[in-house]
Amino acid sequence: MFNSREPFKVRILSGTEKICEVNYPSDRQWCELARKKKSIKRQTGRGLSEWEDAPGQESLDKELLDGLRPPEASPEFDKYEASKIVGRLARASLISIERSLDLFRIELRVFGGEVVHTLKMPTEQDKAEHERLSSKLASGKRHMEYRIDLEPSGAIWDRLKSEISGYAEESAVPIVHKAAALAELIAYVQELEAEDPE
Repeated sequence: MFNSREPFKVRILSGTEKICEVNYPSDRQWCELARKKKSIKRQTGRGLSEWEDAPGQESLDKELLDGLRPPEASPEFDKYEASKIVGRLARASLISIERSLDLFRIELRVFGGEVVHTLKMPTEQDKAEHERLSSKLASGKRHMEYRIDLEPSGAIWDRLKSEISGYAEESAVPIVHKAAALAELIAYVQELEAEDPE
């Protein structure tokens, strides 16, 4: 049972086994982190390019982690360990998706268990808003920057929500879970549309 209101214990193996007891980030904290992070696509020559995370992303994760723990908490975690911990807290990977008429049951594996989001079929407006508002792409002469914005996904999820399970009664559904479920739903619907004969 996922409960965002209780502290989480995250175990990592980094030189030794370390356990981090940490409060779960609020939606505001997840959104701020997503806005600060960016990926960069660089032209490497001969028509080739590569995507990479912008330098210093781990420091953003450490800043978030340090804000979720008491100042005197131990053990200490460096920026790479903090990045691993934040990544595990954000995890929301697809287990299965099933359609029943215009409802979709999306089962996700999240840190702390498994949850189910049942969402209504998105409209064309929902899909267009998601594509236009949930990510930003800025182009330079020899590179492009890509950023994620979580708030639009959260707002669309709120419109499509039918039912949820796997969450404690007092727990809110984190925006990172909403964004993951919505992205899986839209991708699935697009696959269904692609299967239709012309």
